[in-house]
Amino acid sequence: MSNKLHINFAFGSNLSTRRLFARLPQAQCLGVAKLYQHRLTFNMLSTDGSAKCTIEPTSCGDDVVIGVLYALDDENLLC
Repeated sequence: MSNKLHINFAFGSNLSTRRLFARLPQAQCLGVAKLYQHRLTFNMLSTDGSAKCTIEPTSCGDDVVIGVLYALDDENLLC
C-alpha cells in the first residue's frame, strides 16, 4: 500500500486535537483553515440521540466554517 498523504478538513468534535490524536496518533496537524461560503449545520442525529454536525455550501460570502487541517496517510483513512 502506498504512503500517500491526504489533507483532511476537521470540524465539529474533531477540532479537539486530543480526541483526534487518540484515534489517529500518526496524523499531522497542519493548522487552522477557513472554508468560505459554507455553514455548519446540526441536522443529523446519532444513534445515541445526540446532534451531529455537517457542512453545507451556501451562496453567502459571509458564511464561514473554521476547521483544522490534518495530513493523514492511507492507513489513517481506514480508521
